[in-house]
Amino acid sequence: MKNYDNSYDRWLNKRVFKKELVFDPKLQKEYEKINSELCTYDTCYSICDEKNVLKISYKLDISKSRRPTIGVRIPLNIKGNCFNRVRVKAKVEAKGLRNLYMHYTLKIGDKYFTHAPSLKINEWEDIIFEVNHMNLSEATLLTINPFMGGRPIEAKNDINVYIGEVYFEKVEAEYELGYEIGDRIAYSQLGYFNNSKKEFICSKGNQEFEILRSNKVVFKGITKEIKTSIGVYGVGDFSELKENGFYKIRIGKTVTPKFEIGYNPYSAGLDASLYFLYQLRCGEVVDKVHGACHLNSRTYNQNGDSVPNFGGWHDAGDLSQFEIPTAEIAASLLELHLKTIDEVALLEAQKGVDWLLRTTFHNGERALAVLFEKWWDDILEVDDYHYKNMSENGPFENFLASNALSLASAAYHNIDEVYATYCLDVAIEDFDFAYDGYKKGLYSKRWGPLITSQTAGVAILASIRLFKCTGDEKYKIIAKEFADELISCQETNYIGNSNIRGFFYEDKEHKYILSYEHRGHEEYVTSGLVELAKAFPLDVDHQKWVDSLKMYREYILNTVSYTSPYNFLPGHIYFTDKINLDHLTLSGTGKTREECEAELIRQVKEGVRITDTCYLRRMPIAIQRRGFLATLLSKTKAVSSIASFFDDKELKQIVIYQLEHVHGRNPFATSLMYGVGSNYHPLYVAYSLQMPGSLPVGIRTLGDSDAPYWPAYDNAVFKEIWGHTTGKYIAVLADVLRW
Repeated sequence: MKNYDNSYDRWLNKRVFKKELVFDPKLQKEYEKINSELCTYDTCYSICDEKNVLKISYKLDISKSRRPTIGVRIPLNIKGNCFNRVRVKAKVEAKGLRNLYMHYTLKIGDKYFTHAPSLKINEWEDIIFEVNHMNLSEATLLTINPFMGGRPIEAKNDINVYIGEVYFEKVEAEYELGYEIGDRIAYSQLGYFNNSKKEFICSKGNQEFEILRSNKVVFKGITKEIKTSIGVYGVGDFSELKENGFYKIRIGKTVTPKFEIGYNPYSAGLDASLYFLYQLRCGEVVDKVHGACHLNSRTYNQNGDSVPNFGGWHDAGDLSQFEIPTAEIAASLLELHLKTIDEVALLEAQKGVDWLLRTTFHNGERALAVLFEKWWDDILEVDDYHYKNMSENGPFENFLASNALSLASAAYHNIDEVYATYCLDVAIEDFDFAYDGYKKGLYSKRWGPLITSQTAGVAILASIRLFKCTGDEKYKIIAKEFADELISCQETNYIGNSNIRGFFYEDKEHKYILSYEHRGHEEYVTSGLVELAKAFPLDVDHQKWVDSLKMYREYILNTVSYTSPYNFLPGHIYFTDKINLDHLTLSGTGKTREECEAELIRQVKEGVRITDTCYLRRMPIAIQRRGFLATLLSKTKAVSSIASFFDDKELKQIVIYQLEHVHGRNPFATSLMYGVGSNYHPLYVAYSLQMPGSLPVGIRTLGDSDAPYWPAYDNAVFKEIWGHTTGKYIAVLADVLRW
């Protein structure tokens, strides 16, 4: 078996059993031109006989549309259901441009399937993507669209896109859906801590395996057969190996790439994550990514006052910026620095801290959601068009800002007294506005009414940070007040005849279950209580806080077995009558609210039945924003906080399993971090080339199924790079690296 560092190389080298030419630009004259009336560039189509390609010429810029597009629609007439992959030969010709974002969309029956890669410049590429869960024989149309997201300041206007032959191919289908491991080996591709469990997962028990070091056998074992609620597997255990070094697993003729056993096998993942955040930076030159961008973008309040909103980090594959991920990423980096003295983390954290300081109106309003929309030049003309970002007063967001800025004050206390003092001043200010806004019932329009348990948790955390910085007893009083609110949201009774309790609802009335579909904030139901209990061990309410943490611990221990042997943390407990549709993304589906609710209930019932109305889902439910790595890692941070507090070996191992899940201990035996580990997929980056160290929104689901789905194509949101996910990963490492 040949080993590949990344999946795309492996895909390119797959054996093609059959192929059919479905578009020849030299011969086929039947195609429809696509041109947006919003664009002000010239578009010309011609057949270049000497190259046998379709040439699309246009100019970058100057449209006021966010993503103007041109392209071609190619009719298809394929007979027989024997193809599952598309191959398009394409080339982008441009100067000063690093990549071009493209859409390849198939109309299959009445549905659409889109692959959205980012192409290199000035070289021919084979664009390949598999279509394994739709019938390619029903494809009637292929649309190819270059997207122009403005013009980077270093780019020239003129651009040519060349489209060559298009083939449908038959290849061995990539394993994309479910829990089966097949002929793969699921293991921690970065490695294992010296004293932690060292396991891998394969398809069969009673198989001989060997552990190699420098191509010498240093351990032999037999895989143990494991029967679980999701299947039958073989698990190999080589935990007795503890010596530092690099090793490989061999089963028969299959040999894994090397992995590390050591005191910090995640150093490569952390270094790559820090580099990824560097690549996400906004408002400055980023080497090999972009020039200084968005320097003329501002956020306005109702009076017409404005603050600059460039800086920090672009949010994801699109060009946007959000206060919530920025504050959380900065806090994670600062926590890592304060616990491990990582100086690179401190330098990167300052990018987010500076943005938080820059984007406050000092009256409770902040730049909460910034849509840069596209690349702009840095000249702010009198009549220049920009999306007008407006400020808002969000208590949850202000608590997050206060938390991050308090940590910054602590981190810079002995480095830059003036900077540290200003961070603390704004942290106090943000906290006061957050507390006042919470009492008044304020919330931001984008995310809707506040979630009591989530907001109370971060309020406790922010309170304790400020107490440590100031010694002011009022923050202890407020922290205890929010602790009572949080604990009232927890389920203390067992559900039905199960041993499950300890999870949280959104509210004190237990009307809606606390669950996440996209962004994840579950860590706050424990991390605030942990800091409160640590700060005040002699308080009369200390045992109440500890009991809440113990009950959540019980919930984790009694549910993680449902994903054995992968041991990733299950999505959530769901009640069919406690789903808050207002906190799920329903837009863009073309479905009514009632249809969405019915679909969500069907998904819930695909989980493990606890009672007639209560189910445990291994994967979260969602309509639109499917992709669950951030939700998994936020829950992991909730567990790592408790594991640290109790010095709990069992919980610590569960946390490590989640990091191993990121790096290969999953049914696809894939590292979810681009460029780190092996068999990693290309991700949806849109405005850039592939970014080493990036983590995506995450493995998604298909239809109502309660099973992981990780297909061999690129699109948002599930494969979209996301700083939010990286922030959660770093937050977990901040705990783990102290163990």
